[in-house]
Amino acid sequence: MTLPTNSVVLQGSGADVDGTIKSYAWSQVSGPGTAVLSGASTSALTASSLAEGSYVFALTVTDNQDAVSTPDQVTVTVNPAPAVTYTLTTTASPGAGGTVGRSPNATSYASGSVVSLTATPAAGYVFSGWSGDATGTTNPLSVTMSANKSITATFTQMPPTTFTLTTTASPTVGGSISRTPNATSYASGTVVSLTATPAAGYTFTGWSGDATGTVNPLSVTMSANKSITATFTATGGGAQM
Repeated sequence: MTLPTNSVVLQGSGADVDGTIKSYAWSQVSGPGTAVLSGASTSALTASSLAEGSYVFALTVTDNQDAVSTPDQVTVTVNPAPAVTYTLTTTASPGAGGTVGRSPNATSYASGSVVSLTATPAAGYVFSGWSGDATGTTNPLSVTMSANKSITATFTQMPPTTFTLTTTASPTVGGSISRTPNATSYASGTVVSLTATPAAGYTFTGWSGDATGTVNPLSVTMSANKSITATFTATGGGAQM
């Protein structure tokens, strides 16, 4: 038998070739606990309040001449209750807004298990809260499994972050700076290519401000407002203004 069923009926019998059976006597021989016995003086014993483990019960019968039989034993095995498990469904809303990680990562969890959920926003999104079978903004979130649960992590898209790029030629007559792409502002992470082109009689000698070196063209990743100067130096054929 398997818990939560915790009682059993044992049906006994006796025979006497030269008489009749006068009485029955059931008793508990062993077990993990003391069972509650009903009908112990009848042929049918009800044993209840059984716990997990093995019980041994004995039956003796007495005939009409008061002869007592040798005890006949029976073993009752009580199996543990099946483990109760629950499922946990997690959803990111919107799907492109981020991910929901879990630890431990499993398809089902034993009752009472604690699962840690972590909401990780994608680039351009922020985590804004839990809904469904959880609320609030705690992240990571601890979830105790006491039922099947469904939890949604909501992410909110942030307004795009843009930065300006100011370029200056020094001296102004020394040359020019072109940019690709050519725009007044750039989204965060945009890569802009700057090309310094010297005028006649000048040579490009380097970058300064928010860039250094002499690489030309120069790749600039926009992570803040930036100001970059291209310096040109007059050669023998020109005069610096």
